Amino acid sequence: MHKLHCRPGDLAVAVDAVNAENVGAMVEVLRLADATTHPLAGEPGALWWVRAVGRPMAYRFPNGAVLHLAEGPVPDRCLRPIRGRDDDAPAAVPAARTLHPQPEYAR
Repeated sequence: MHKLHCRPGDLAVAVDAVNAENVGAMVEVLRLADATTHPLAGEPGALWWVRAVGRPMAYRFPNGAVLHLAEGPVPDRCLRPIRGRDDDAPAAVPAARTLHPQPEYAR
């Protein structure tokens, strides 16, 4: 199994979604969801139970109904956490440094 993007307690942003209106939604990651008993059970990978921060998330059900819910499941592959850098994550180079490198004499 691949390393999960999120962990319980994370604040995360939805970067992909079946319902386009959910892209960009902020959520709090609560716990792993039971992937065997939910309509999203066919999704590959881990499934998180999340709480929407701000606007509710839109869920489309097999019968065509769309419900806006404060809590529900979201696949791990659709979320990116907003937190400090992990110890094993590569350090990012600030854009200003790559666009306007300092001259040798200024280092």
